[in-house]
Amino acid sequence: MKPILVALTALSIGAYLSCEEAQTAEPAAATRQISKARPQPDLGSTIVYLTAKYGKPVKVEKAWCGGTAYGFRPTNMTYVYAIETNGVVNDITYFDFNKPQLTQEDSVVLFRSQFPIFPSITSITWADKEHTKGLGEEKGKHWTVTQWIVESAGVLREGKSFISNPKDKGWQFRTPEQFAAEQAVIKALKKKWLEQEKVKRTPRKKSGTSKASAS
Repeated sequence: MKPILVALTALSIGAYLSCEEAQTAEPAAATRQISKARPQPDLGSTIVYLTAKYGKPVKVEKAWCGGTAYGFRPTNMTYVYAIETNGVVNDITYFDFNKPQLTQEDSVVLFRSQFPIFPSITSITWADKEHTKGLGEEKGKHWTVTQWIVESAGVLREGKSFISNPKDKGWQFRTPEQFAAEQAVIKALKKKWLEQEKVKRTPRKKSGTSKASAS
């Protein structure tokens, strides 16, 4: 699998699930305003921003890890699922029902639309680290993507970062803080399940006395 930085050079600039693609959905009044302004990444934005970009949520529910989850349908064949905690979107998953499964290459397109890289700007670069055996409490491949800012010759400063991984048939992006919070929830759920299983397997003591045999 090509590193994200290498794959980015072969991709054209353009947004995945962009406002233009979302025209089949009922447009919000602020959509035109956002499309004229400089777009910001979905990760780290707000539900107000996503509503203006993708339309009114078609689903709102309590998130499994805390906070509130919102489902958006920009087109008939695309879906965006975002989790907002403390007023910020820290977990977002994209689905394209034209494909059986989004791939890491698809995630690069998503990444490119969220954090565009311009050849004329050399002070910012991105690097990814692949975790083939899972990350935290989760199995399967994950990628840690980190922004590096060149402050001077040979001096780099770490900037933004996020966790990228396949999720169901889509692709998920999370902030490191949200990822850590979700791992704590998963760990607690596993502990609770193990305790319940232990109770099920523990044999119950027989109660009562045996009947006296007839003399």
